[in-house]
Amino acid sequence: GRVVRSFVWPFLVVYGVLILVALLAGVLWSRQMVKPLEMLVGATRRVAGGDLEFRMQRQGPGEVGELVHSFDTMVGRLSEQRRDLARLERAAAWRGMARTLAHEVKNPLTPILMAVHQVRDSYPGDDAQYRALLEEVAEIVGEEVDSLRRLVREFGDFARLPRPEPRQGNLEALLRDLEQLYGSAQLRVSGLEAAGPGWFDQD
Repeated sequence: GRVVRSFVWPFLVVYGVLILVALLAGVLWSRQMVKPLEMLVGATRRVAGGDLEFRMQRQGPGEVGELVHSFDTMVGRLSEQRRDLARLERAAAWRGMARTLAHEVKNPLTPILMAVHQVRDSYPGDDAQYRALLEEVAEIVGEEVDSLRRLVREFGDFARLPRPEPRQGNLEALLRDLEQLYGSAQLRVSGLEAAGPGWFDQD
């Protein structure tokens, strides 16, 4: 019994130490693995709250590092797409205002010109100097109305979308970007397995 105990106790002590070391190593390794994931969860909450400028900029081991890198890349694309969407919305607002302003300016031009011509043509007197003044006023008003019409026409041209310039590209990638930009609640794309190259204006 003494011989057996002399072997068993050292055996138990050594294995106990090994088990403690293994547990400690496992805890440290799990913390190293879980901490980036916990940070990733917090980062997703920030992004879900609208903070698209946040980046983790930390690399974890193996697949976790790739996941963090993919997350930063995805958030960067979302941020860029949100800026593009805001730019398009501002441009659309400017175009709408330009069309409204051009319409409001163009409408009274013809009545103004007709009223001036009517005043000129309805003068019953024979005062040559006054008639010449009326002709001069009618000519000036006509020139200014023509100038305003050209300005309104150019302003209206500004309000139109630019001419499309189609180029061959990946139609599936374009539709995926649109779905990601607007969200699946507003735009859902399906059946892209057969989507090949297409001709379109990316902008």
